[in-house]
Amino acid sequence: MTLFPIFSPPFPALPLALRLVTLRERRARRPHANDARPSDSPDRRSRHTPRCPSPRRLPDHAASATPVGIAPPGPAGAAESRIFTPPAGALFFALRAIDEAGNAGPLAGVGPLTLRRVSLTHGGAGRDRLSLTARITALLAQLGLPGQDVTLVLQNGTGQFFSVTVPAVALVPNATGTRVRFRDPTGTLAGGLTSLSMGGRTRTEVSARGRHLSLAGAAAGPFTAILRIGSLELSATGMLRPAGSRLVFP
Repeated sequence: MTLFPIFSPPFPALPLALRLVTLRERRARRPHANDARPSDSPDRRSRHTPRCPSPRRLPDHAASATPVGIAPPGPAGAAESRIFTPPAGALFFALRAIDEAGNAGPLAGVGPLTLRRVSLTHGGAGRDRLSLTARITALLAQLGLPGQDVTLVLQNGTGQFFSVTVPAVALVPNATGTRVRFRDPTGTLAGGLTSLSMGGRTRTEVSARGRHLSLAGAAAGPFTAILRIGSLELSATGMLRPAGSRLVFP
């Protein structure tokens, strides 16, 4: 596999632990007349090459990345661990699998959290309501779902004003495993959250609703939304603006 950061702002380099699983995979493209092996050749073991690009590179500029040397992959299906210190400034990474013939697969990385819409309704202590929609470019399986607790946090300059955790056992997957849902009309199981839906076939759409909340700490101005999925943490910032009895974004 090949490992690429998407951006590399000037942050200090920290040791990075990487867990890999080596797979056998067939060539993704059609055979070419100059191919060294016929199209019916057996599956090939992929190789990994982590890379770190120069600053401000985008994911499709992977060829300009700086290789980070690691040992060759183990047997197919074997879990592997790699620990290395990326170059100074490297922050975001993605994986790419390359087979013995040099055929590269798509980048596989967890994309950022993008807020779509947030609405906070002030109705008085214990009567506030929340609605939030967001998007993650990664698929549900890349996020480790189903099988992980999900925590949603909203905070501003004065601290957290909303935090709930939905345990993994309460997130019910659909038949294809492309979506998980939590529903509690009473709002008593997860701190006032009445519904949480995450999933999609090409990206992960996130939708959360809550009522009977106390959002006294929410105020117009900058805020941060944090979504924790197991040990993975994604965040996004925005600006809440007043709209009658509500605070809304955008």
